[in-house]
Amino acid sequence: MANRLFGTDGIRGRAGVYPLDAATIQTATEAAAARAAARLPGRPFLVARDTRASGPWITRQVAAALERAGVPLLDAGVLPTPAAAGLILDLGCCGGMVISASHNPAEDNGLKFFTDRGFKLSTAEEAAIAIRVDERPQPTWTAVEAPLLDGGGRFHVAPDLVGRYVARLLNRCPLDGLPPTTRVVVDCAHGASTPAVLALVDCAAFRLQAICAEPDGFNINRGCGATCPERVAAAVTAARADLGFALDGDGDRIIACDASGRILDGDALLYVFAHHLRSRGQLTGQTVVGTVLTNLGLETALAGWGIRLERTPVGDRHIQARMLDGALALGGEPSGHLILSSPAMTGDGLLAGLFLLHILAVTRRPLADLLAGYQPFPVRVFNLRADRKPPLESLPPVRAIDALLVRRGGRTVIRYSGTEPLLRVMVEAQELEPLQSEMDVLLEELKGLIQSGDSTAATN
Repeated sequence: MANRLFGTDGIRGRAGVYPLDAATIQTATEAAAARAAARLPGRPFLVARDTRASGPWITRQVAAALERAGVPLLDAGVLPTPAAAGLILDLGCCGGMVISASHNPAEDNGLKFFTDRGFKLSTAEEAAIAIRVDERPQPTWTAVEAPLLDGGGRFHVAPDLVGRYVARLLNRCPLDGLPPTTRVVVDCAHGASTPAVLALVDCAAFRLQAICAEPDGFNINRGCGATCPERVAAAVTAARADLGFALDGDGDRIIACDASGRILDGDALLYVFAHHLRSRGQLTGQTVVGTVLTNLGLETALAGWGIRLERTPVGDRHIQARMLDGALALGGEPSGHLILSSPAMTGDGLLAGLFLLHILAVTRRPLADLLAGYQPFPVRVFNLRADRKPPLESLPPVRAIDALLVRRGGRTVIRYSGTEPLLRVMVEAQELEPLQSEMDVLLEELKGLIQSGDSTAATN
């Protein structure tokens, strides 16, 4: 049976509607907690969340399920996903969960489950939970349950856990050599990283400014954060700052910008990190793990240093698995999920930002110098609404687009989204402009095969 409950990053949807209705939340939680407690009986199950107004309501459903399963609840309050993953391991929990829909809008939410080692569940473990959910009667898909939005503006924060996370970050990324005049702007996306960033503002020896740090339950990711890096870029240039970071709603990804406001995605940061680790003999296997979406320009630049790029499917879970399997030190994807070798091995936006500052401190070189030699290939992404999802291999335009790019020394990545009803078409080559007219014709043909009515293609 196909697992339709879990997407590429846990269970996600609109709060109060299947699969985030009360019954499904409770059934999935009870199944996950029972499996975790069977391995490590008596240990608590950590639950953290971001700042969405539906978070407290979902937390109550989770608490009810844990009580039925006889598993103690450790309510960690508002915490970034990577902080929760690390604390699950540090505190000896049997497992855990983060209630978040990451970069999605505020009306969405989600459940991300973790093992006692702070790793996301395997596909087999997710499938076992999905089977438990499927065994009960199918709920109504459209009924919205209440109360839902009763948490706006009121957030439970555990200062000791936030402090523990911040201390771990600063221990991992010493900033002693960073000039005290350094000015950094951090966009918190009104999300889960807000308490941690504000704690850093209080203790930083440099000038750290937090923006989009006033969550009200409904403004998470709204016109800010890693999906809207133009916001932090504008703030950096306005403040004449040296650097800017934009985090997403649950803090597991980062997009940066330099002093000129130039936006730097995950691939650009991987380039800087890889060079630094290699220069210090810390890049194990001379390998960086990326995904099928990693830019060809990065692969070319790394090869010039004798570094191999290894690609996995999209999703930080796949990057994590390959890094663990090969005992590798660095991996990430363009969206800003960056993984530095650590016990929990999870994407951490704030850790990546501080690691970049650490590199600037120890090298005493401007960011522009560190990026010299990296030239990304042009990329276009077309997000096509997919009312139906026939197998990609059955669609002639898919094969034609792939052949077109191969002839020009480029490549394509065409896949259905795991979290939205979209077909994502990525095309990449040293020159894309000469291909545009042919691409337009093929995309129209493709839309006719996956859509039932009028639609437009979103590009970025």
